[in-house]
Amino acid sequence: MRSDFLDGRTLDRLIGITRQINGIRYTIDALISERHQPWFNERWVVFEAASQQNNNRLIVKMRFQCNPCLVESAVYRTAAVTWGMGSFDAECLALRECEGSDATPKLLAQARLVHDHYDIYPGGYVSVIVMSKVAGQRIVEFLRDLTDDEKQTIRADLIQILEYMRLKNWNFAEPQPDQIFTTGPLAKPLWLAYQVLDETPKNPTPGHPSRLTRST
Repeated sequence: MRSDFLDGRTLDRLIGITRQINGIRYTIDALISERHQPWFNERWVVFEAASQQNNNRLIVKMRFQCNPCLVESAVYRTAAVTWGMGSFDAECLALRECEGSDATPKLLAQARLVHDHYDIYPGGYVSVIVMSKVAGQRIVEFLRDLTDDEKQTIRADLIQILEYMRLKNWNFAEPQPDQIFTTGPLAKPLWLAYQVLDETPKNPTPGHPSRLTRST
């Protein structure tokens, strides 16, 4: 089983369902990854989908609010919602500001919707990002076959990408190798942003798992 599903694959039932986002309908075709984010009391699910407007293949990331009753502290229930909303806004901003590198997905649409009856917490919020699908395959799929020179080329390209992000006042931490895509060993790699663009909340709890964070 892929590491993406270590904490459970629970939303396969959404495959085949059509969702309308900003006036455009998208049909969900495949479940790519699914993770629970306890700091935000959300479940982050990434789907591959097709636009009914032009049949383009793209990525839909949905951040489902979980039942607040699962959070023991009443104070933290409120904080989790605030942090989750802030993280979503930061993720959208990061995608917009970093797309000039041509190394991250393009933000196509964003919306805050309400859970349908077949979702995990009917009546709760679901924050949705629609983004372009990056080309190529995960570098980790052929990492063992790379020569030292090819690995050095990939490192150099990644340094350029990270420097571009840094100059946009974004810092990347906790990198995930399986989120780097390329069309070939010597081609420019692409950061797959659907799990790594988020922001540490204000006054975070010590040990909060920040990833891509805004510099101050």
